[in-house]
Amino acid sequence: MRAVLTYFVLVLLLASLAGGVVPSASADSITVVDNLGRSVTIDPYPPQRIVSLAPSNTELLFAVGAGPQVVGVDTYSDYPPEAVGLPTVGGFGSISIEAVIGLEPDLILATAGVQLPYVEELSDLGYAVIALDPKSIDDVIQNAILVGTATGNVEGGNRVAQEMMDQVSRVEDIVAAEADYTPRVYFELWHDPFMSFGPDTWVDEIITKAGGSNIFHDALSQYPVVSSETIIDRNPEFIILQSHSAGGVSPNDVKSRPGWDIIDAVRNERIYVVDEDLFLRPGPRIVNGLYTLASILHPEIVIQTQRPTLVTMNLDLPVVPLPFAMKLPIVEAGASLETVGSVEPAVNGSIIFVAYSGRGPEYDIILRDIRVENGNYSFNWQLPSERLWLTLKVYIIFVPDDPAYATSVSEPVDLIVLPPIFMWWQR
Repeated sequence: MRAVLTYFVLVLLLASLAGGVVPSASADSITVVDNLGRSVTIDPYPPQRIVSLAPSNTELLFAVGAGPQVVGVDTYSDYPPEAVGLPTVGGFGSISIEAVIGLEPDLILATAGVQLPYVEELSDLGYAVIALDPKSIDDVIQNAILVGTATGNVEGGNRVAQEMMDQVSRVEDIVAAEADYTPRVYFELWHDPFMSFGPDTWVDEIITKAGGSNIFHDALSQYPVVSSETIIDRNPEFIILQSHSAGGVSPNDVKSRPGWDIIDAVRNERIYVVDEDLFLRPGPRIVNGLYTLASILHPEIVIQTQRPTLVTMNLDLPVVPLPFAMKLPIVEAGASLETVGSVEPAVNGSIIFVAYSGRGPEYDIILRDIRVENGNYSFNWQLPSERLWLTLKVYIIFVPDDPAYATSVSEPVDLIVLPPIFMWWQR
């Protein structure tokens, strides 16, 4: 298992993704340029059967809206949850060409590096293969546009790219304005031998944008093998470990390393374990990795780690003719009302509907687990039928399925509920 994890870490880092451009298109085909400078014609367009050979590819596909078109993935593709259970075509570095062909793909998304032989073989067999190979955060953002265009989800690709750019800029602005200092950071890629991230890697860039200084930014390679003595000498103030690809290394393991007790990060208990997928997979979630690291390095500032959501609510209120002016809508007790609304961006989740009276829980209405699909919801609810005057404050709480998005509350609507006896002007 350890050998598999070691191999996976290395090939994932040395051969993941990057962006491209769209030079030409026709009604039923399109030609794009992948990260290797190869012109790839996709016909039919948009493709209906897509196979992903890398977890980062899979995340990009689902993020831009191409999830329903994906018919196969590699065995490490475990996010989003919708990708789990799809047919698999082998490991990142052990793809089965036969399994890929068996899925009859219109488009294959691969990476560079270790997957180059698969790119060449599948291309020679006549399949449309896009290879992605990013070197920076900007490359990953451009890949969102490329994947959106190649799959017929242009709007989705542009949306993901814009969201990523906005979130990266937000972190940079907050760090620049509020961070007290720039701490030294050692981000451990592997422990036997010690490996870290050097220049021209998106992890080095994440460290910088999160307000840190990578102690191996001046290394001579992208993924340098380093000595224990050099790490001690450079004295990092923060040590970042990965959740499982680093062979299960814990903060206590780091503390017990010979000579490391004099390192500032060890002395000050600043050793953190992070979700490696937010850093090693060059897809939309590297923004979450940026948020995570910025929050670790600068706990003195508050950075919202979730993407905002906006929930709207529309009550289908019956028109009640009034003999006098009222500032609030009036509805009859016992009436059934339809409520529809939407969430931006269009993500899935559930809502909690609340009609609060202020007179005690027996007069309140709370409906739970109302589903939101593709950003839309609709349901009916009934007003209290008690023969008394009620004022209700009605609002929606949206809870997204994806923890990358924030829970939000709609603007409240105030209603006056009157029993039938008071609705004399309608009789």
